[in-house]
Amino acid sequence: MSWAAKAVEGVVTAPIYLDISLQPGATLALDLPVGHHGFAYVFEGESALVGGEQLQRSELGVLSGGGTLQLAGGDKPSRLLVVAGKPLKESVTRYGPFVMNTPEQIHEAIADFRAGKF
Repeated sequence: MSWAAKAVEGVVTAPIYLDISLQPGATLALDLPVGHHGFAYVFEGESALVGGEQLQRSELGVLSGGGTLQLAGGDKPSRLLVVAGKPLKESVTRYGPFVMNTPEQIHEAIADFRAGKF
């Protein structure tokens, strides 16, 4: 069983980004900071047990509240991402591929896109 350490540190959201490999039957307990929200995503292998929920390959489980997250391997080796951080508690506006804080920012992003600015 192996996992990668935090990808970034010193950011106000205290992000956690882990790439975890689980062998069949392996277990791992991760202590996530209280208040962190995030997700676990199985991207290799068939499945993994995440916090008591069986996730199949290409499935995502939502994590909230922090605390100890229990992981367990399935019948075959698997890999999953665990990504978490402090919630920003900001408004979110979505339209197509754009995600901003306000409708005005969405309109500006669309205008910039149409003008070829990105």
